[in-house]
Amino acid sequence: MAPSRATTLAGIERLLSSAGVGAWLRSNACTWPAFFAALPGLCGVLPAEELLQLIPLKKARYYSIASSPRRMVGLLDVLVGLSGDEAYPGQASSFLHSARTGDGVDFRIVRVPSFRLTWGFAPMRSFIQEREALIAEAVNVGAKPRLPPLVLVTGYRCEAEELCTAELDAALASGAVTEWHRAISRPTPPIQKRYVQDVIRSPQVAARLRKLLMDPIRYSDAAVYICGGNDMAIGVAAAVREVIDDEAWKRLDDAGRYHAEIFSPAKASN
Repeated sequence: MAPSRATTLAGIERLLSSAGVGAWLRSNACTWPAFFAALPGLCGVLPAEELLQLIPLKKARYYSIASSPRRMVGLLDVLVGLSGDEAYPGQASSFLHSARTGDGVDFRIVRVPSFRLTWGFAPMRSFIQEREALIAEAVNVGAKPRLPPLVLVTGYRCEAEELCTAELDAALASGAVTEWHRAISRPTPPIQKRYVQDVIRSPQVAARLRKLLMDPIRYSDAAVYICGGNDMAIGVAAAVREVIDDEAWKRLDDAGRYHAEIFSPAKASN
């Protein structure tokens, strides 16, 4: 005698909520092909919409917008990276990488009340594009662009990981970026090994930061934006505190102008 529908549902629910299976379902390793390969007995047992209701939902995957609406009206960019780990490929990023021109992608734009980086360079790129658009608008009406300085420090393990280098060269030429300093922790000789905190302590950058962060009159709104791993963020905060005095650091911190989005190393992004 075939089991009743209620018995079938209860059995499937117990299976999917068990410790080992539940953890696997929530992991990036669980794709739909992997799901049915691992649990072939569920194929055809329930309609897909009912099966979906029993499977734990995964967290939404957020990407920072990497473009300015002032420059790209009606369009937006995101920067998507793959982990390279076949066991943890990242479902959302893998899907976007496999998409082709004309494919439909459902998404929603979420406003956040404070600085939040979900992919390190993406919001920086949008900031720079906004400045480029403001410069172009001023030039088009014969005005002189008046923008505060923007000092950018990028940090990567090797040169091959660097993003948008041609765009940044153009931004330097246009004045959208005032200074761009690069830190490579595992460079190809003869490039010198440097971390972001080493760049901050260098005489040129330290002098610029003191000028921007220690003048409460001229640069009262100057802010620092950091995104990266925990060790890097700790090192950068220590370097900034060495470069500027305690009073300037307190003003920066009290006013909420030191923004840090810190993440711990993980096997892969979703």
